[in-house]
Amino acid sequence: MILGLSTSAVWQQVRALEVKLDESLIRRRGRTVETTAAGRMLLELAQPHVAGLHDHEGTTIYVSRGTGYWGPPMRVAAAPEITRIELVNT
Repeated sequence: MILGLSTSAVWQQVRALEVKLDESLIRRRGRTVETTAAGRMLLELAQPHVAGLHDHEGTTIYVSRGTGYWGPPMRVAAAPEITRIELVNT
């Protein structure tokens, strides 16, 4: 259970969003899932900094994919890790 949500509750929320958008966001294959083109587009709009170095309002940020990352850039009910690196010239 992540953030107090059961797997069933997360899937119900995903399905409700798919119905509202009239789009399939996730393709289920047995015990694995992958995002569809519509799911990846929504992910980019909702979470633009998935991984790597980015400029955000004049500040450079690095977003880590986390340990054991694989597959499409998708996180269900988990925020990405954001590292702030401050370089100081001494």
